Amino acid sequence: MGAGMGTAAVASRTEPQRRPDPLTDPLPGLGAPAAAGTSSKDPVPEPLEIVCREERLDIQTEWHILGRARLRKYVTSEQVERRVPVVRERIRVERVPVSAEERANLTEAEIAESVEEVTLHEERLVVKKTVVPVERIRLVTERITEEEVVREQLHREHIQVHDGSKPAGTPVTAPTDASGNGAYPNGPQP
Repeated sequence: MGAGMGTAAVASRTEPQRRPDPLTDPLPGLGAPAAAGTSSKDPVPEPLEIVCREERLDIQTEWHILGRARLRKYVTSEQVERRVPVVRERIRVERVPVSAEERANLTEAEIAESVEEVTLHEERLVVKKTVVPVERIRLVTERITEEEVVREQLHREHIQVHDGSKPAGTPVTAPTDASGNGAYPNGPQP
């Protein structure tokens, strides 16, 4: 019995260590049979890892010039009508009889023709236009928030397992994590 163990120990020392082939060797932990000539005390090969990557959206905003706003002042004309009262002088002939006292004070004069003038006056409109401020116009910039929809196609890496020890087309059972979910929740991708 001791000799048999010594022979196995010598055989394991003389056989070169072989690294597992990830394409042809069964995955560790899937219950594949041990290769002939190896003992159960051989070191377990390190697990093979592949990092899966996916694209994620990083959406930020930056300021751009949208346009320019200008305040331009222009002049329009409109017809305005107002009714304004004006005063004019006119003559009216009044005949007043002369009293006896007035007649005694007046001197006698010869009858003759004469002309007397009276100056008449009137108000005339003087139109004067003045410019006065009526209102102040301000151009105020305010910010409003709107929502815009971003549509992008994101790429994601998946893992497909090919087990060389099983016939082609045989599905490979994915190991489960602590929650009982498979490591590949969507299954192997074709």
